[in-house]
Amino acid sequence: MDDGGLGSGEQPLSDAAESAILTQSFGSRVFKGVAANGFGQFVTLLSNLVMVPLFFRFWGAELFGEWQMLAGVPLFLTMSDLSFGTTAGSEMTMLEARGDRLGALKVLQSAWLLVTIVSFGILAVMLVAIHLVPVSSSLHLSIFSNREAIAVLTILLLSVCISQQGGLLDAVFKCSGRYASGIFILNLFRLVETVAGIGVLVFHGDPWLFAWTLLVPKAVAYILIWWYLGREVPWLYLGWEHASLKTLKPLVTPALTFNAFNLGYAMSIQGAMLIVGVKSSPLQVAVWSPMRTISRTVLQGSNALSNTIWVELSRAMGAGDLERARRLHRRMGQLSLWFTVPSLVILALVGPWLFRVWTGVTSFDYPLYIALLVVALLGTVWSSSYVVSLSINRHQSTAITFIVTASATLGLASVLANSMGALGVALALILGELAMVVFVIRLSLRLLQDSPGAYLVQLAQPPTDLLGRIVKRLRRDKRSRRPGQR
Repeated sequence: MDDGGLGSGEQPLSDAAESAILTQSFGSRVFKGVAANGFGQFVTLLSNLVMVPLFFRFWGAELFGEWQMLAGVPLFLTMSDLSFGTTAGSEMTMLEARGDRLGALKVLQSAWLLVTIVSFGILAVMLVAIHLVPVSSSLHLSIFSNREAIAVLTILLLSVCISQQGGLLDAVFKCSGRYASGIFILNLFRLVETVAGIGVLVFHGDPWLFAWTLLVPKAVAYILIWWYLGREVPWLYLGWEHASLKTLKPLVTPALTFNAFNLGYAMSIQGAMLIVGVKSSPLQVAVWSPMRTISRTVLQGSNALSNTIWVELSRAMGAGDLERARRLHRRMGQLSLWFTVPSLVILALVGPWLFRVWTGVTSFDYPLYIALLVVALLGTVWSSSYVVSLSINRHQSTAITFIVTASATLGLASVLANSMGALGVALALILGELAMVVFVIRLSLRLLQDSPGAYLVQLAQPPTDLLGRIVKRLRRDKRSRRPGQR
């Protein structure tokens, strides 16, 4: 199909709406994106705050701990959309910025066909594997029988398989200028999923029934969202007529190396938790998990900004505007740091109280908690910078470094846990995060041709200039809303 064939199927009203969306101001896009991500973080926080006490109340600490270990298995092994959705999103956004819609469609269809085929292939392999391995005894489970563990894992694996389509949904929303709307819609369905899970717990549902709440709402949501996008963005549609290996070839290396991030995060979160459980007990996991969740709360705000700026960086780099990209990177690091540090101080003060209210457990390991707060701080610093390489699919070296660092961190954590317990695991995580801070910032500055001095100077300055502009904007809006004025 030629270029003319692509354009001939579009309706004039859709083109006009598309133009209005893509030309809205930068400030408006960022504000809406951060707000939508903020809603997502709210859903996550609400889920954690409500679900954890319910788990403790209706399941008890031991069953909850075993569920956490069981749920970590599919996340550890298949926690991604094969990364073609992520890399396709950046590539499609850059192509759209250059006016190449046909190129964006080719990337979408090629990535979708590959992800669908490979994801169901992985599902088949994993289903066979869990029937060959004694799951219950391998994870030291005492409540779950092997048959029950396999049943729960089967549902969780199906859920992960469907989740791999989510990266492509996100890619379409990014490319079409609907990133904020997409994030809001996806998180709205996450809220439905959370409510369903709460209902199962309150009515004394077992882990098998709870696992279904992670699968059914997601499957229904993705079907409805694809239908919605087919109406709103008719030039980006599913199919295989434009799919080709030639289109996928430039994305293979970025996509495969991006899986190192997913695996690295799984090792850092799920792997560390499994080490705590194996070296100590599932009961210790039930304490470690909510404590780390509290400490990672600050990452939610930083990620809301980083995910939004990621799209803007792709547009800026796709259009060749390097100066704008430098400004975005500096501002992102500045806002993340000045949001994170005060937030961590507050969490350090209220953490013991929050943990006690949240879990009902009176004992609190403060040294472990402080160590986890340091892990969160370092994670915020480098995660606000690594989106530079992600936005242009130049993240290969970062991903490889991350997986090597994560592997070394887990090895060290396993050793330190023998003598220091959970605190040893946290100290190993600190060293790993520190190594990533140094590597990621150096790479981002090199890609942007920016100087370390200019970057660090802006990080050290509080964002008072931005606050001043916000105040002026609010005053101007207030004057424009005076009685008698339009």
